[in-house]
Amino acid sequence: DAEQLLVAVMHYAGSCQLASPSKTLCVRFLSKIIELQWSRSPAGGALDLAKLQLSDMVADWALGLPKLMWQLRDRNLAASTAAAETLRLIGQRTRLLDAAASDTLQASLVTLFCVSVPGKGTVFGPFRQYPPALQRTVLEAVSYCPRRSEKLSLAIRACLSEATSVSSIGALVEEIL
Repeated sequence: DAEQLLVAVMHYAGSCQLASPSKTLCVRFLSKIIELQWSRSPAGGALDLAKLQLSDMVADWALGLPKLMWQLRDRNLAASTAAAETLRLIGQRTRLLDAAASDTLQASLVTLFCVSVPGKGTVFGPFRQYPPALQRTVLEAVSYCPRRSEKLSLAIRACLSEATSVSSIGALVEEIL
């Protein structure tokens, strides 16, 4: 049934090799399920995942997307793009995450930009390695976070203060920060 299929796809997505095309397909499939289930404008025939008791499991999977993107870096841009597009979709058009989950998501997004490591200073995440289109998608996902954290804003600023491709996304950065 639908519940078993969804659980199987989430488990398979977690076990796929990072660089495999299967990783991308799983992220895109789960993204489509999220769009159908949690769309702000109800779609006919959508799965009733609340009834299936999978909402928390799907939300946890979605909260893991920034970590997946960090692990992928630029090794599987198709999967990174699918993950970023899913994050944008969640913020823009769904009701999947509550306020607390949105705060957790923002904390996870910080590592895509940069973090301070004792003894090493600032360590930049994969955002700077992404092509401009993927950078834009990540920033669009951030722009849909309801209450942007100061930590995330500072990480974006620090990352972009030394980035070379800022000109193509500069207006968007100014808009969201």
